[in-house]
Amino acid sequence: MKIAVVGGGISGLSTAWLLARKHEVSLFESANYLGGHSNTVDVLLGGRVVPVDTGFIVYNERNYPNLTQLYAALGVATVASDMSFSVSLDAGG
Repeated sequence: MKIAVVGGGISGLSTAWLLARKHEVSLFESANYLGGHSNTVDVLLGGRVVPVDTGFIVYNERNYPNLTQLYAALGVATVASDMSFSVSLDAGG
């Protein structure tokens, strides 16, 4: 079966990947890149560059079992977090 998937964010990419196992899939994305809102920025910290992913608001295995299974199937490593949040202003205020 020929199937069109519209959108190259995580939902579109994972859908296309899963469907492509048994179907002919075409993926359509209006942007000139894939990944949707996913983004990684390099932050200079202590003299070294640390890549920081900004696309996810939150991820944990308990609340996102399907995403966890997708990561496992793709061999994507994850790192446990204490789910804390902090904000710092340059002036400290």
